Amino acid sequence: MPEVLRDQIERMWGTVDAHVEPMAHNQYLTAAVWRVTAGAERAIVKQLRRPGASRGSAWDRHWTANSSAESRWNFWEREALAYGCGLVDMFAPDGIRGPACIAIDRTAEHIHLWLAGVAMKGPCGSGCTHSL
Repeated sequence: MPEVLRDQIERMWGTVDAHVEPMAHNQYLTAAVWRVTAGAERAIVKQLRRPGASRGSAWDRHWTANSSAESRWNFWEREALAYGCGLVDMFAPDGIRGPACIAIDRTAEHIHLWLAGVAMKGPCGSGCTHSL
């Protein structure tokens, strides 16, 4: 378990007895995504990364170009800001909801976005469920 998560899990849930599972994610602006469970508690934690030096191919660099500029489509803090100001909940009265935000933990280089784990129905009403 990453040390930074251990401290946050203990602070939020009062335990370090948790299972942390890495998840696939967009590698360019999201440093990591983990599924975290501790007893009945569960969350998805996204680690958003402050932009650093651009590396890789032109295709790779286009994802992070100017991502520190607030006006850019790829602004690295955009998702945390959307949750923090309530934008994600704006369409809830019409039935469009994002996962609940449990916490937003900021450091100098990263933002950890803690989102509630949710169960979803499978495609085409198949009745199966998927846990995120």
